[in-house]
Amino acid sequence: MTHPGSRTAERYRPGTHQRGEETRRRILEAAIEAFARDGYDGVSTRALAKRAEVNLPALQYYFGSKEGLHRAAIAHINQCFIERMTPLSERARQALAAGDLSRPEALALLQELLHGFAGLVLQETSHDSRALFITRAEIEHAARLEPLHDSVASLLIQPCAALIGCLSDRPAGDEATLLQTLSLIGQVKILGYRGARRILGWTEVGATQVASIQSLIRRQTAALFAKSDEVHA
Repeated sequence: MTHPGSRTAERYRPGTHQRGEETRRRILEAAIEAFARDGYDGVSTRALAKRAEVNLPALQYYFGSKEGLHRAAIAHINQCFIERMTPLSERARQALAAGDLSRPEALALLQELLHGFAGLVLQETSHDSRALFITRAEIEHAARLEPLHDSVASLLIQPCAALIGCLSDRPAGDEATLLQTLSLIGQVKILGYRGARRILGWTEVGATQVASIQSLIRRQTAALFAKSDEVHA
């Protein structure tokens, strides 16, 4: 026979778990903002706890130390990237593995990957903190970003290069193919920078601005490979 008190405890465990996840996420988001603004060495665990509105033992309970929190923040950003890009990457990989991919199909898949990446980058840079966090981490603790770099290579660069290889009749690992791949991905990143927004006179990056950039990237990608067709004709 189950004691009534046990049933009560079981009933409230999900809520406790949910509050714990919310607290953990709040600490992570606060840490990303703090590390982005002040750098790894410029912020203390006490300041991080204050910014997240938790006590110091709570921060230590979830992450152990400032280094643990910094690594967890990178893992959090990486997980967001993986969740957004995996379905698009898998769709491209399956189409490539099936063979006989037509040029219009390859172009559509490439546009879809760049479209999804643009949405993710612009969503993050609308608040600046994640982009600045990654930039600082590249300078301060580049080795910690290796899992994110691996995800970008696997879920974005490699499938894009394979599709560009199909469109340009070159191997995916060819230097010219990789340079073209990185150039296309780079156009997405530069449009997310604060300086680009200042030139455009945008005070924010909302749904309208994101859609405008995504549409532009689709058109430019189509135009690039239409010119390639003319060269090969």
